[in-house]
Amino acid sequence: MEKEAIRVQYSGLIIFAAQIVSIATGLAFNLLLTRNLTKEEFGAWVNIFDLLAYFTIFSGLFPFWAVRFMARGREGVTKAVVSSNFAISAVATGIYLVLVFPVTAALGVSPALIVMYVLGSVQIINLHLIGALESILRAKKPQVMGVGLLISEAAKVALAYVIAVVSGQVFLGSMLGFLIGGVLQTVYYLKLLSVDLRHPIHWAYVREWTKGSAASILGLVGTQISSYVFILLFVYGGHGAARADYQAAATFAAVIGYASSLALALYPKLIAKGCFEEVSASLRLMLLFALPMTVLAVVMSSSLLTILDVSYSSASPVLIVLAVDALVMVLLGFYQFVYMGTENLDEEATIHLRTLVRSKIFRVNVLPYVQAAISLPLVLYVLTSLTVDSSQLAFYFAAIILFTHGILLALVYVWTNRACRVTFPRLSVGKYLFASGVAGSVLFLLPHPTTVMFTLTMLTGGVGIYLTIIVAIDKYARGLILETIRQVPKVLRGKSAENN
Repeated sequence: MEKEAIRVQYSGLIIFAAQIVSIATGLAFNLLLTRNLTKEEFGAWVNIFDLLAYFTIFSGLFPFWAVRFMARGREGVTKAVVSSNFAISAVATGIYLVLVFPVTAALGVSPALIVMYVLGSVQIINLHLIGALESILRAKKPQVMGVGLLISEAAKVALAYVIAVVSGQVFLGSMLGFLIGGVLQTVYYLKLLSVDLRHPIHWAYVREWTKGSAASILGLVGTQISSYVFILLFVYGGHGAARADYQAAATFAAVIGYASSLALALYPKLIAKGCFEEVSASLRLMLLFALPMTVLAVVMSSSLLTILDVSYSSASPVLIVLAVDALVMVLLGFYQFVYMGTENLDEEATIHLRTLVRSKIFRVNVLPYVQAAISLPLVLYVLTSLTVDSSQLAFYFAAIILFTHGILLALVYVWTNRACRVTFPRLSVGKYLFASGVAGSVLFLLPHPTTVMFTLTMLTGGVGIYLTIIVAIDKYARGLILETIRQVPKVLRGKSAENN
């Protein structure tokens, strides 16, 4: 079966490679925004997606359970999750369009930008459909998700620049490019799963998912409550300036989070097999890439922000904090998925509410409330009590987020090791830290550039130093590179990787 053909590490590497390639398109897109919009306009751009998050809150409900059912070999899952998620998106879009005008008025959004908030409603449908389709692909052929990402990214950047140049409206061009890129990604996934979509809908699954979604809704609502800190940052952070500083830094810190994709294929296998030896290997693979990415982001923080626009250079401390936070989030996400992957309450394709409340899945979904209880009071105090510039506000805000995530990681780490003993690769991590330290030290001692090409050249050089050292001292890394090269032609021919 296809789920047995997933090679956990190599499928993850294909997706990770696509994400690394997308860094170039992401940078080009962000340069279009940051170099042509004021900080207030860029803050509004980010605020659109902050608001949309409240209307895509249920987009992951059924996909969460669909990937679990699919991993266990249940038939007829695809059409059920796609149809149900589309129905949810239609309702959410209607509610958003009704509320968008009073909400933007309450937030003090410029009337000239309200049409962009309206256009953003397309993203609600995109995210629901992509979430549903990727839940199936994750359990069948996770590597093709990398191709879908590249299609979306390439279209987004190309269309954004063309429309911006032709119309002379950067905000409009960026929004249309972003949305059309998502539509094309959806179309690609639909084509891949066209055979599955011809099967009849199993409404019984939707009934079980609805019961199971009690825990997911609890977690999603908690996540949105904890995410309210970003609305507070927008409102109290100097007319969106602090939100813009934070987002500029988050643009680069988010790249570290790409390392999570290296364990993307682990979750379906955990569901199908339970705790197995590949878990520790996946952790080692993630850290192989996450650690040097964190170090390079810290060392090059000032140069990275300057290439967006010189006005963001003061947010360098924000990027340093967010880089560390991204590493923490990579580990937190890994341990959460391992913990939930060992849960078997839905093993027979039925979900009982009494069992759900006592499950590992329910416990994980309580975590956002812990985060909200810690972060919301601290953020509100900082934003309303301190009289500092926008970059300093963003720094304090980021520090609170890091502090909160650190507490959650410690808690989930303890839970996970009780359910599935994950051997931490101390020796390998020591090698990765040594190689990262050497690469970071070299870049730190060199002059820090302020242009795109010189900055990217230095980063490439830092990556080269790291890889050279790692290949020389780590047998695992050498073997991984050779095996990945061997697997790439198979992926390009559309074949599943061989069984682990």
